[in-house]
Amino acid sequence: MHRFNCRGLGLSPILFLYMLNFSEIEKIVADYCKQKDIYVTSFKLTSSNKLSVFIDSFKGLTISDCSELSRYIESKVDREIEDYELEVSSAGLTEPFTVKEQYIKNKGEKIETTLNTGAKIVGILTDVKEDEIVVETEKKINVEGKKKKQLLKEISILKYKEIKTSKLNLEF
Repeated sequence: MHRFNCRGLGLSPILFLYMLNFSEIEKIVADYCKQKDIYVTSFKLTSSNKLSVFIDSFKGLTISDCSELSRYIESKVDREIEDYELEVSSAGLTEPFTVKEQYIKNKGEKIETTLNTGAKIVGILTDVKEDEIVVETEKKINVEGKKKKQLLKEISILKYKEIKTSKLNLEF
């Protein structure tokens, strides 16, 4: 059991005696995911011991994948010692990307990226590199001497540190 100095946070030391250990749970989840070709996109633990694990996979996820991970976590954490609520689910199609693997998985797909400046770029994710992504956009412009607007393709190279959010741009 780990003890934390929580007086400066205005919280009771008793609360922390019964909290899940975040790093231990993170390791349990990471060990499982390595075996199953799954990656974690988000991991949250609240002060009320609600653990939320959001996962994804390059080959897609099933409900069985989520329930198997849930059972695995439960087998590693003793409910007699730790009282917690557990939620394991997929990252979701409409949620922003949180890890590089999501960019890799969605290469070739249409994404919407909001930059830290507030600018939005909607286009095809054409490449994913170590510290940047490449997005191809299209727009129609008037060209002198042409009656119809012409399609212009632009390439945007975006550093991860410039990106506020990126997510799939789903069209129905």
